[in-house]
Amino acid sequence: MKTVVINLIVLLLLPLSFFGQPLNVGIVNDASNAYPCEVSHLIKSEITTLLQAKGEVFFTELYSNWDSARVAANLDSLQNNPNIDIIIPVGMISSNLAGNYRNSNKPIIATTQLLFNLKGDVKFFHKIFSFKHLGVIIPSEIKSSSLWLKKQLSPHGHEYSIDIIEVDKNNFSVGDSIDAIAFFPLFSSPLSRAVDIMDTFSFMKIPVLAINGLQYLELGATVAFNTQEQLRQIARQTAVTVSKIAEGALVNQAEDALAQLADRAHLNLDSLVYLQEAQRVPYINMESLRKTEKYPDWSWLENSVMINVVNVSKDELTLKGAIAIALENNLSGKISAQDVLLANKEVRIAQSAIMPQLEISGNAMQLSKNLTKASMGQKGEFTFTGSLSLKQVIYSEAAYANIAIKKLVSQMEEHRNSKVSLDIILNVSSAYMALMFSANNLKVMNENVNATIKNLELAKFREKSGDVNFSDVNRWESEFSMNKMAFNDAQAQYKSAMYKLNEVLGMPLSNQISTSSTFTIAQIAMENQEVMELFMSTTSTIDKYAQLIIDQMYLNSPELKVIQNAGYIADRQLSMYQTQQYVPEVALIAGADQAFIREGIIRNPQLPIPPPPDDITWNLGIRLSIPIFNGGRKREEVKKARVEQDKLVLEERDLVNKLSAAVLSNVQFLSASYREVKLAKRAFNAAEANYGMVQDAYLTGVANISQLIDAQTVMIKTKIVSLSAQYQYALDFIKTERLQGRYTFLDDQNEKKRYRDLMLTYLNK
Repeated sequence: MKTVVINLIVLLLLPLSFFGQPLNVGIVNDASNAYPCEVSHLIKSEITTLLQAKGEVFFTELYSNWDSARVAANLDSLQNNPNIDIIIPVGMISSNLAGNYRNSNKPIIATTQLLFNLKGDVKFFHKIFSFKHLGVIIPSEIKSSSLWLKKQLSPHGHEYSIDIIEVDKNNFSVGDSIDAIAFFPLFSSPLSRAVDIMDTFSFMKIPVLAINGLQYLELGATVAFNTQEQLRQIARQTAVTVSKIAEGALVNQAEDALAQLADRAHLNLDSLVYLQEAQRVPYINMESLRKTEKYPDWSWLENSVMINVVNVSKDELTLKGAIAIALENNLSGKISAQDVLLANKEVRIAQSAIMPQLEISGNAMQLSKNLTKASMGQKGEFTFTGSLSLKQVIYSEAAYANIAIKKLVSQMEEHRNSKVSLDIILNVSSAYMALMFSANNLKVMNENVNATIKNLELAKFREKSGDVNFSDVNRWESEFSMNKMAFNDAQAQYKSAMYKLNEVLGMPLSNQISTSSTFTIAQIAMENQEVMELFMSTTSTIDKYAQLIIDQMYLNSPELKVIQNAGYIADRQLSMYQTQQYVPEVALIAGADQAFIREGIIRNPQLPIPPPPDDITWNLGIRLSIPIFNGGRKREEVKKARVEQDKLVLEERDLVNKLSAAVLSNVQFLSASYREVKLAKRAFNAAEANYGMVQDAYLTGVANISQLIDAQTVMIKTKIVSLSAQYQYALDFIKTERLQGRYTFLDDQNEKKRYRDLMLTYLNK
C-alpha cells in the first residue's frame, strides 16, 4: 500500500471520488469533549463550507482525553470502520501517531502537525535563551501523557534538563533552578489563572514558550509559533485537501512527485513515506522580553513576528496626565511662575510708600568745654538723646500711580504666565500626539513585516507544491529586507518621540512611557465631537465656528490681555504726569525727642536763659510740595505717554488681525483634516479588503506576486495615512483651542456644559 505525507499532510494515494455522494470524515481528537477544540471546529466548518455544493458531509469525532493509548485505539477504530472515508487527527498526540501509521486503508490528513512541532519549538527556544533547566507546565488533565511529552521534549545531548510540572486548580510550584518554561494550555482553568502564572514568571525573570499559540502569547508568554490565523489557514488547506481527495485530483500530482523522488533516491515506492518539514515562524512578545530583561541577539528576532513592539503597561499615561506633569515640572512654567511672584512683591513694595513711615534713632555726643560753654547751658559735655519721627503720605499722585502700575504689571505677568501654560499644553499635546502616532506607526510597520513573513512562507509553500516560480521567494525576501529597514526607522522615530515627550514633561529622558493602544479623538480631547461634526458640515457652519473662536479669543487670549494691560499702564502714566503738574503732594510729618543723659552743663548766671527741657519734646505738621519748574520734563513726559498710547493701539490692532487670521486659517485646516479622517478611513478599509482578496487569489494562483505586493503596499500606506489624519485632526483642534485662549477639554463638567450650550447657540444663529 502506497502512503505519502506531502507538506505534513499524510495522504493515501487512492483515486477516490465522492462527488454527489455523502462523505464521512472521522476525527481523532486529543482532547476531551468537555473542552471545545477550536482546531476541530474550524476544520469541520471549512470542509462543510467547501463541499456543501458537492454533497453531504458527515463527521464522526472520537475524543481521547489526552491519553496516547486511547488515541491509538481511536485511530484503529476509524481505520476499521467501513463507513469512514477520510481520517483527520487533531492534536499533538494523534498527529504524531498518525505520522507513523503504516498500512492504512484510508487517507489520513495529519493537519495539526503543521501546528505542533514540540521538539523543534523547544530547540529554537533553547537557541534563543540558552536555558539549563526547562519546566514544562501541563494541566492535570494530560498528566497521563507526561512521559510521552518528556520523551518528545528531551534534547539529543545534555544541553538542558526537563521537569514536568502539573498545575491543578489551586497551586503549583517551580524549583529555583528552572530558568525557562514551556507552557501548555490549562484547559479547565480560567484565563485569569494563566495570567497570574505568567505574571509570576515575569517577576521571576523566566521566559515562557506558549505551546498553544497566540492566545497565551497575548497573556504574557514570551515565544509562540502557531497563531489564530495559522489555525484558519490550516483548516482551509485541510478542506481543500479533502476536496481534492474526494475528486481524485491530487492522486496524479502526488504519484508524479513520488516517482521523481524514487528515481533520484532509487527507493521502493511501496514503502516510501515522503515528509516535508513545514516552515514555522516564531512569534515574539517584546513586552515579555522587557519584563524578564532577557534580550536575545537581534539575529534571532530578525525573521520573527513581533508583537507589543511598543511599551505596554497597565499604567498608561493619558494626555491630561501628561499635561498635569508638564505644568508641574516644566522649567519655562516654573520661571514664569517666579516672575508672577516677583511682580506681586513689587506691588507690596509700591504699597509701602503710602503706609506710615516710623523711624526711631539714638544720638550720643561728647562736646569740648569751649563748645559746652558757648551753648550757654543748653548742651552738656556728654549728651544721649532719643528721637522718633513719623511720616504719613496723605496724597501723592506718584505713589498712587506707582501702585496702580505695579498691579497692572502683576496682571500682565499673570497673563504671560497663562500664555506660557497654554504653550506648554500645546507643546506637550504635540509631543504626546507624536508619540502616539510613532507608536502606532511602529505597530503598522511591524504588521507590514509580519505580513511579508506570512507571504514569504506562503510563497515557499507554493514553491514546494510546484505552483510558483523560484523568483517569487527571492522577491519576497527582498520585500522583507526593505520592510525590515522601514521597521527599524519607525522604531528609531518612536524612541526619539519618547525622548521628546520626556523632555517636555521634565522627566528623565530614559523614562518609559506607555500610551493608550487605541485612539479615539473623544478620548484625546474632543468631547463635543457630535457638535463639531455639525460645525464641519457646511461652509457657513465652518464660518460660524471660526466666529465663535474669534469671540472667545477677545475674551480669553493672554496675548491680547498683555497688550491691553500695557495700554492701561500707558494710560495711568499719562494721568500721573498730567496730575503732577497742578496737584501737590500732601504728607503728615511728626517727631518726638527725649534727652536721657545730659552731663557737664555750663550755665552763665548773668544771662536769663532757661535750661534745656528734660521731658519729651514733639512736633506735628503737614507738608505740601509741588514742582514749579523742572526744565519742561513733565510736559515731555505727557507727550511721550500719548505716543506710547497710540503705539499700543496700533500694536493691539495688528495683534488682533494676526490672531484672527490665524484662527480663520486654522479652522480651515481643521475642517480639511476632519474630512480627511473619513476619506483616509474609507481608503484604508477598501485597501484592506482588496489585500485580503488579492492574497486569497495569490494563494490559489489567480493573482501574481506583483499584484499582492502592490495591494500590501497600498494597504500599509493608507493605514498610516488614516492614522496620521486622525492625529492631525486632534492636533488641529487643540491648536484652534489654543488660539481662543482656553482648552475646553480641560474644563470641569459644568464649564464643558456651558461651552457646549455656547457652541449650539452659535450653530443656530
